[in-house]
Amino acid sequence: MKTFNNSLLIAFWLMLFFSSCKDIIEKDITNTQIEILSPYENYISSKYEITFWWKEAKNVQKYRLQIVSPTFDSLQSIILDTLIANTQYLYTLYPGRYQWRIRGENGSSATQYYQRNLTIDTNTNLSNQSFNVLSPQQDFYTNNRKVLFTWLVYPYADLYEYNLLDTFNTIQKIKTTKDAFILDTLSEGVYKWQIRAHNSINNTTTQFSLARSIIVDFTAPNTSSLALPLNGDTASNPVKLTWNRPLDAYADSIYIANDSNFSSIISAAFIYNESYWILPTLNASSYYYWKLRTVDRANNWSGYSIVHRFYVTQ
Repeated sequence: MKTFNNSLLIAFWLMLFFSSCKDIIEKDITNTQIEILSPYENYISSKYEITFWWKEAKNVQKYRLQIVSPTFDSLQSIILDTLIANTQYLYTLYPGRYQWRIRGENGSSATQYYQRNLTIDTNTNLSNQSFNVLSPQQDFYTNNRKVLFTWLVYPYADLYEYNLLDTFNTIQKIKTTKDAFILDTLSEGVYKWQIRAHNSINNTTTQFSLARSIIVDFTAPNTSSLALPLNGDTASNPVKLTWNRPLDAYADSIYIANDSNFSSIISAAFIYNESYWILPTLNASSYYYWKLRTVDRANNWSGYSIVHRFYVTQ
């Protein structure tokens, strides 16, 4: 009778194990279809910037987009091979003939490739062409006066015009023949920047890129204030630390030690968008100390907070 009960118990746990594994294992997407929306087959574009667009597919984590010239069977140049999570991708191509394809992937399988042909028509007239930049990204925060601006080399462009609008609406204009440059004299403030390309032979210019913001910040944030446990409090496992975050806080680094000098830190955490931390189990009948410091989006750090001591009863 005992053996019978043990067998039932083992069967029960095995059933639970395989049931949980089934939930964890990713779905096979080998036969999943990717529906391409744009550009359509044999599309001929007079625009250099192309938006590659497809429908989201079930159980797909990322999409592999490949672009080659002129074809995959007669490969001369690999233009792009990238994994992306979104269902749209913007890319600038020189005039020429291309093939591109897309497939879905997850951690254990992939769909077949779905392929199309594309031609970028020769057009040295840059008027009404759109322009896309690489970096910095929109709402870029930094505590550095030196910022690198980059963009893709634009077909038939021999000059780039850069505009920087500062907090006081003063426009700084820079012209360059390169696809990147560094500004190293930025003061604290909010800036907007955009770039366009120019062809000097026919005197045509693309549209300006969409304006992006840069926030230059050299000021340290206020330090988050410790809340609970209060200094001298008692607590029991699991201990929950809470604090009050200032408006300019991005994250907090919290430190736990068993001495007031923090010469022996037993636990630490970097926590953003939250104002609490549930600690791992601490030894009972022991005193502990905790403090924190705060960082903002520009990576400026505050000083350390005051130190609180608490006693763990159990």
